[in-house]
Amino acid sequence: MEHNNLKIRPKQPYFVMASSKYYKSVILKYGISHFYSFELTEEKDNAVLAIPDGCVDILFCCDESHPEARICGTVLSPSVVFNQNAAYYFGVRFLPGKVPDICSLPMSEIIDQELPLDEVIQDKELIEKITSIRDFKQQQKTFLDTYLHYYILSGGYNPKQNLREYLISQIILSTGNLSIGELSAQTGYSERYINKIFKAYYGMTPKMFSKMMRFQYLLDNLNLNMEHVDFAELAQITGYYDQSHMMKDFKSFTKTTPRKYLLSLEHENYDDRLIVIRREKKTGDSNEI
Repeated sequence: MEHNNLKIRPKQPYFVMASSKYYKSVILKYGISHFYSFELTEEKDNAVLAIPDGCVDILFCCDESHPEARICGTVLSPSVVFNQNAAYYFGVRFLPGKVPDICSLPMSEIIDQELPLDEVIQDKELIEKITSIRDFKQQQKTFLDTYLHYYILSGGYNPKQNLREYLISQIILSTGNLSIGELSAQTGYSERYINKIFKAYYGMTPKMFSKMMRFQYLLDNLNLNMEHVDFAELAQITGYYDQSHMMKDFKSFTKTTPRKYLLSLEHENYDDRLIVIRREKKTGDSNEI
């Protein structure tokens, strides 16, 4: 999707809480959500949790002794993803449902997996270029110099000509609150056909992707309103049936409750660790993205 006014900004808050400083540069174009970089703190437990966000990440470990890069599909449940202490990482998070054009695999072959990047891209030199430097701005430029070539060749984003991309865009714009029946009515395709093509490419049903988007929207709202939260009202705003439904979904994706999650943000000084770097051109991002 190429939108600067998305209600959903995919987050991995446990990455932030496990780092000394987490730098984030918001893009919201070329299919990219944002770039990020961080270094795991030595005093932290190595077990860093990834939560479902519907995104593909490309992650570069810029460790001099063991540089590497991997492409990571969205997890389907909370999963431990790091076990290397005090390492510097540079990452690219793509927009939900977007598979990077530098990679030829469908999302179904990446979902819930981490694959060596050199096995799925042609330009092997990109890995060496990025892992050999630790300048966040230069790493972004280096990545885009290579990636945009493939993005332009792919024709970019065109939901009117691609049913899969249209379905993804509508689910995201509805913050995960569009039923399969409504998608069927909008497109003129049967629910069965929509489920079939969606799962074949993305490796999950539209219902599961919608559940992730609604959860990420809930996460957005929690992070933006840490001090004053009415959970019953929040459940209504984010599209859950009720507070109980919201709590159940949240726990299935994080292994904790919304209240405990908010306490962990405060305890780990989340806002102090997260540094959002503003680009020269406005992208419509909020203070906490």
